[in-house]
Amino acid sequence: GHICIFLPKFHCEINFIRYLWGAVKRYLRENCDYMFEGLKENIQKAMASVPVELIRKWEHRVWRFIDAYADGLGAKDAQKRVKELTSYVMERTGESMDVYVDTWSRFFLDFPRFWGTVLAVLMGLHNQ
Repeated sequence: GHICIFLPKFHCEINFIRYLWGAVKRYLRENCDYMFEGLKENIQKAMASVPVELIRKWEHRVWRFIDAYADGLGAKDAQKRVKELTSYVMERTGESMDVYVDTWSRFFLDFPRFWGTVLAVLMGLHNQ
């Protein structure tokens, strides 16, 4: 019942869980009592402290990177495009992130395109 996802090395920008763990670790640092029992209690609180809207923003960012790589851009150009698109969408149109579908439902609906892009990045085809 599990799916193992192997992502390309050195492309942490398309590793969705990286954003979540960063937020969880930040919460744990800010609420640390330096006791193991406190850490165990705070892990659940840390996970619950991440708002769904923020998770959707991260999901959208990851898909922008995947789309940029699918269009043949290298890492620097992809980062530039994602930054431009994020600025345009959020500042110019005021688009709400609530319009995007849930992270995992989109992931599974678009699974073949995702893996095609991952394989292209792994094989170096995104530079051709």
